[in-house]
Amino acid sequence: MKKFYKKFKQLIGIEPIVKDNIIDLKKFRKKKLKKTNNKGFTLIEMIVVMSIIGVISTLITPTIIDQANMISLKSDIQAAQTIDNAIEMAKLNNNFSIVDGKITADSYGVLAKGNYIDERDLSDEELKLRLDGNILIYSEAEGVQLQVSENYEELTNELDEMLKRWISNGK
Repeated sequence: MKKFYKKFKQLIGIEPIVKDNIIDLKKFRKKKLKKTNNKGFTLIEMIVVMSIIGVISTLITPTIIDQANMISLKSDIQAAQTIDNAIEMAKLNNNFSIVDGKITADSYGVLAKGNYIDERDLSDEELKLRLDGNILIYSEAEGVQLQVSENYEELTNELDEMLKRWISNGK
């Protein structure tokens, strides 16, 4: 029985109160309640932590959105480069003619049928660009350029000169 009491003390951390070989649970509960260690967060601590998280997220969110938009803008520029290369290849093969202005669904269709671009890149016969309002335009002098919507014009200031040459100055 002594081994049991010893094991009880090791597991529970309190010396058992024994009377006639029976553990007195009333006294055990009182001692146990006094001994408990309340670990955890109070409501105030939780509010402080949530406030800090809120402040940090409001500071970081605009930066993350700007970075995502910059990545999308660079992706649209890459699309302009790809379409420009496809048009040049098609012109060299005498399979294509294009007029200055916005690149039309017919032009995309001819490029896709000639295997110069992948049809999966087209959505409703138009090229899928990442930023809403951006369009690709063509001019004989400049080739394909990206016309950036006014919502994203401020992002073009952060581009290097090599990428800026793919941006159209026209509105």
